[in-house]
Amino acid sequence: MQKSLLDADIDDMGPEESKRLIDQLRNEISDIKVQLQITHEERERIDKDMEFCLKGDALAAKLGAALRSWDTERKRKLALSRQLEEQEVTLSSSGGSGEDVVKERSRKKASLVREEKRLSRLVGETRRTLAETESRCLAAGEELQRQQARVAMAASGQSQKSKEEQLVDAYVAKLDVPATVRPAGPVGPKRRGRPRK
Repeated sequence: MQKSLLDADIDDMGPEESKRLIDQLRNEISDIKVQLQITHEERERIDKDMEFCLKGDALAAKLGAALRSWDTERKRKLALSRQLEEQEVTLSSSGGSGEDVVKERSRKKASLVREEKRLSRLVGETRRTLAETESRCLAAGEELQRQQARVAMAASGQSQKSKEEQLVDAYVAKLDVPATVRPAGPVGPKRRGRPRK
């Protein structure tokens, strides 16, 4: 728009020029409203991501507890394995050859190895989940900041367009422009136009 409605000399405008100006203003206002709706939808999506992040924080606390529990269990298994080794050394030095005892200790060793592998897989999965949660929360936080800036800009533009829309309505009422140039909406009482000269 080359000049605003405030600067336009509306008394010197012809019907066609007035109609073009009104249509242009209404189109710009409509575009701003569409942009605000899109921004509102994006904000809702960001809010959902932030809610996920809050839940992710609680999950991270649980996963941290799981890691500590895993470390405690690992140390316990390591201590038990050392005890078994010491007992085997004692048996060997004493000349004992209890076959059943040796088999039982071998079975316990195999069980310890399996448990160690299971715990290793668990801690790996836990660390990956923590990393993914932190990455997603960081991205959501950055996107929220961008959306806040967009909302602020859009709100500023909407405020200006609302003022122009009021001027358009006042201008239409002053010129008594036919209903064909008015936006769609509730139909009010018909107004009788001015007689043409």
